[in-house]
Parts: sequence; C-alpha cells; structure tokens
Amino acid sequence: MAVLFNEPPRETILSISKGAELLSAASLPLEVGNAVSLGFKRGKLDLPAGEEVMKSFGKMRIRLMEIDYLRAVQISYEYNHYAYDAYMLQVAEKERAQLCTLDRKLRSAAEQMNIKCLEI
Repeated sequence: MAVLFNEPPRETILSISKGAELLSAASLPLEVGNAVSLGFKRGKLDLPAGEEVMKSFGKMRIRLMEIDYLRAVQISYEYNHYAYDAYMLQVAEKERAQLCTLDRKLRSAAEQMNIKCLEI
C-alpha cells in the first residue's frame, strides 16, 4: 500500500523488491479497493486519485496466490489477526516467502510463525 499511496517508505520498498518475484494472497485487489474507498471517506483521495491508484495497481506484476481459508482462519485465531492479515501470513507460510510489511503486529506474528520479513 505504501508504494501505491506514495508513502515515505515507497522508495525503500521499491529498491529492496527490485528484481524479486512478488506474490500475494488473492485478496490483495480487494484490500487495495478498500484502501481507496477509505481514502474517499476520510477525504484524503478524490475520484481521479483513487482511479490512478487502481490503474497503478493494475500495472504491478504481482502473482496472486490461492488462499487456504481453513489455514487462514486458524492463523487468525492463533495470532489474533484480521482475515486479510491471516491470508498474507498463510500464503507466505505456504510459499516459504519473505513477508514485506510495515505493520509491527503482523511482523511479530510472521516471526512467531518462522516467516522471514524483509527489513524496511
């Protein structure tokens, strides 16, 4: 999200992920749309800006991975996280992929699950 919304760690994230294969839970497009609508509600985005975020997202090369919802529910319960976070953790666990997150609580859960996190 930081990359799409031009937040300060954007350049760092782009730098450390350059050349890497990016993958995510298949829920990512829904999360991006939700973040855009939240920007509308909070008055931080107007329609053209929201459309630009969605266009930029559409250009990103991210392989969307199928979610094991049963495992995600277990992760959600065990680590007290929302479903969207559990989806990301489940995919990282299954694919043995590093997680890229700015969320400290999500990073903590990942580390407890022995999922490596990118240093940002």
